[in-house]
Amino acid sequence: MLINSFHFSSFEPCGISLFSRHLGESLSGLGHDMVQTNVSSEATLVDAPVWVLHYAPSSFSSAGASSALQRLLEAPSRRRKLCVILHGLFGCGENRFLNDGLCPSHAEHVRWINRSADVVCTLSASVLQAYQSWPRANLHLPKVVRADHPGLFRVPALSAPLGDRYAFLGGISRPKKSHVSRETARFLELCGLQRIHIWEHWSNVKGAIPGRRSWRETYGFLGDAAWSDLLSQAHVVLFPYKTRVQSVSGIMSEALSAGRFVLSTPFEIALEMRSRFPDLVFIEDDLQCWAEIIRNLPDSARSGAVDIPTWPSFARTLADELSEEWPPGRRSLESANAEWPAFLHEGNHGQLTLTSRL
Repeated sequence: MLINSFHFSSFEPCGISLFSRHLGESLSGLGHDMVQTNVSSEATLVDAPVWVLHYAPSSFSSAGASSALQRLLEAPSRRRKLCVILHGLFGCGENRFLNDGLCPSHAEHVRWINRSADVVCTLSASVLQAYQSWPRANLHLPKVVRADHPGLFRVPALSAPLGDRYAFLGGISRPKKSHVSRETARFLELCGLQRIHIWEHWSNVKGAIPGRRSWRETYGFLGDAAWSDLLSQAHVVLFPYKTRVQSVSGIMSEALSAGRFVLSTPFEIALEMRSRFPDLVFIEDDLQCWAEIIRNLPDSARSGAVDIPTWPSFARTLADELSEEWPPGRRSLESANAEWPAFLHEGNHGQLTLTSRL
């Protein structure tokens, strides 16, 4: 099966592009070929029978990105199935997160997705609830698949931390992570005074952050094996995010899959994971309390499997959905309603050119 995977990002790599690459590699092990396409620049669309679109409101919030999304969803194609993977979503009429900034054309995006998609995959319960809060006026709706974001792509070389005990802070630097905020700087200074080891690693930062004095600071994109070892050897993984709206976190899923403690500010996916893994996830909004929390963490988490899917199992779930033959007209609104819970009542971004590789 040939699959065309689409994402929108102004810089590479990003969290969604890494997700798409890992998914492609996992699907290749099942005999499927995936073509990666970043629609932020001029792109040639491979006329594959199956398309996968990675959607998050922040990715398509600009006017140019929104237009690219519309062109993509309305592009003429001989594809027989479109799957949209939701990496985040606002609920209908959402007004809790105005300080985070809402996607101006979000309602249109949801309508376009409902009109065009055959399958919608939600990567958290928060995203599922947000998606199901939108009006369902279409006569035919996508099938909804609920699947958690997978954990680490590579199995760590070591199963337990060795050497110096450290807390990890990092990933891909974005404004939501507030890694240069005054609050984070004060927290890191306090950790230094109390000899709490913080290892910062930022994949897309080229040099040292001015005024920062963490125990260890490293920079640059890491391969899958090195990233897995770095994250899985941490005692606790830190998420001092300013945002309240984030409803999917790849790093959090990776940390939990390795049995690491998580310390986070209270945003959507953190609260969801806290309810599922209370022995591993700790929530505190005041960063000045974090040093004491880190000092008082147990030496190790309780043993036992954490219910985070592996990449092979996630790929099998998605491949089964993408391979399934659908009757003409997709599903009726009545059949979709039976599955939905009762509690839910910029710039020139290029032209899209269609070619065939069938």
